[in-house]
Amino acid sequence: MNPRVLKIGRNILFMLSVPAIIFAFVFADVTTRHEVCRGVQISFLNNQLSFVTKQNINEILEANGVTANKTRLSNLHINQLEKAIEENKWVKNADIFVSADSRIHIRIAQKIPVVRIQPENDFEEPYYLDEFGNNILYSTQYIPDLPVVTSPTIGYNSADLDFKSDIVKLAKYLTADTFWSAAITQIAVDENKLISLIPAFGTQHIILGNVNDLENKMSKLFQFYKQGYHTVRWDKYDEIDLRFERQVVCRNTRGERISVDPYDKSTHQEILAVKETLPVQAAATALASKVVPATAKDINPNVSVPKPQPVPVKSAPAVIKTVTAAAKPITPASTPKAAEKKTVVKADKAVAKAEPKDAAHSKPVAKESRPVTKESKPVAKESKPVMTEVQNSKYFKQ
Repeated sequence: MNPRVLKIGRNILFMLSVPAIIFAFVFADVTTRHEVCRGVQISFLNNQLSFVTKQNINEILEANGVTANKTRLSNLHINQLEKAIEENKWVKNADIFVSADSRIHIRIAQKIPVVRIQPENDFEEPYYLDEFGNNILYSTQYIPDLPVVTSPTIGYNSADLDFKSDIVKLAKYLTADTFWSAAITQIAVDENKLISLIPAFGTQHIILGNVNDLENKMSKLFQFYKQGYHTVRWDKYDEIDLRFERQVVCRNTRGERISVDPYDKSTHQEILAVKETLPVQAAATALASKVVPATAKDINPNVSVPKPQPVPVKSAPAVIKTVTAAAKPITPASTPKAAEKKTVVKADKAVAKAEPKDAAHSKPVAKESRPVTKESKPVAKESKPVMTEVQNSKYFKQ
């Protein structure tokens, strides 16, 4: 057959099929409009939130005369029904359509809060801010786990709107990292819009100032936590200031003395009182360790004394001998006084010679006591707290 004739025939059939297709759509629409709604299916795009429930949507549908298995599709006004659902304070968008099986499908997107604002005034209710800084009404039905900001009243002028954007930026930064999300429990704002952070551990206020150079400030704070815990007494400081470049400033606002002031005379008296007692105690200890009581043989060389048996040292600390009272030399009645003086001199020399021997014997005792202190060091290392593992944090790489 001629190909030209085939082409003409195809064009004629296509032109005849267009009216048939249009008629089929119109007939289907007319038939569906006279049908009854067979059911309502409600779905949420962000079902992790519970500001709006299916029961709330069903109540709105009943108020607008929409009931499953009763309402005709011809009486359904989709645009009006969408507006009625979007009047809910926590609904961001609502989309409604009717499927081929005569069912009404409703898809709802809830508003997503980023931070919770808790006003300091008792007459003002709390509210939420979304990612664009818009207010979201507070809900008693569902309370999400978000950073809390205690702040005075924030208005709606340009400066206040910019400040809301800064708060949203800070809240998103804290929640994005699991370490900061657990470490920071509250954000405090004063009347001058100065931002401070309240940590979960310790009683310090972390002064952030503003959100400018936020990454660098939080990095300094983390390094301070990592290194400062081993050198700083945390119960002495009330403020940790991050507003200064390349440094972290700690303050004690309670007026408690943290360290000794070298220019304070009152502290000098306390230091001198402690220093004066130390030499006296050291001298008494050294004298007691050196003085050895004179034996009967040193006083009178004519007296024979049995040789003492060596006593093994069992414990590390040395036993300090007490000083005995000086006894008068015992000599026979026939010995003259000059001989008595000579024996006393000999006894003094014997005591002087005995001193270095005892000092030499006391040195090994001091050396034996050193290993006792070394063995106690590993126990101190094991008692240090171990930081728990944090996931999804750039500060703790797995």
